[in-house]
Amino acid sequence: MNSSCDDIMLNRRALWIGIVVETALSAVFLLWAWLTGFEDRFLPLPRDILSGLAGALSLFSLNVLFFQIAAPRITYLRGCVRFVDEVLKPLADLFNWRSAIFISVIAGAGEELFFRGVVQNECGLLAASVLFALVHFGPSVREHFVVAVIYTLVGLYLGILYQISGTLWVPIGAHAFYDYLALLFLRYCYARTPAAG
Repeated sequence: MNSSCDDIMLNRRALWIGIVVETALSAVFLLWAWLTGFEDRFLPLPRDILSGLAGALSLFSLNVLFFQIAAPRITYLRGCVRFVDEVLKPLADLFNWRSAIFISVIAGAGEELFFRGVVQNECGLLAASVLFALVHFGPSVREHFVVAVIYTLVGLYLGILYQISGTLWVPIGAHAFYDYLALLFLRYCYARTPAAG
């Protein structure tokens, strides 16, 4: 029972940290949008939702191919598998399918409003993508350099979705759908690869 209580407390703490961070990122976007006169559609169109879902499925498929099939077989990339085992899997285990919906939506919205809305519009696609990776890793970027490069590529992908669609709703949807799929996969389907252990 004590372990169950600890899990609940960790889950709540992770949710609250997510709420605070993503709300702060959204607030920066709202202030920036107000100061610059930035406008986007108030609500997504059906095509925005479908484009976001298609973007998420493509990204998720590439992720599974890389982390589940390629990385365990290439010595240089085994650190990527360790990152999944030691960082992402324990994080995903904090969220059940319901709380994963909530954290995925707020992360998709907050991060895309900030990185694509503010940073990409002010500093360009490359700067937004690199900052996206750096913020996710902080001081451990050297330790997880290959995964940080992958996060930079994910940032580029989301930024290109924004440029092509002309609306923040597409990268928000792609990010949120992707996070949800990844959290569910890691929690319910992922098993450590023998090559990683």
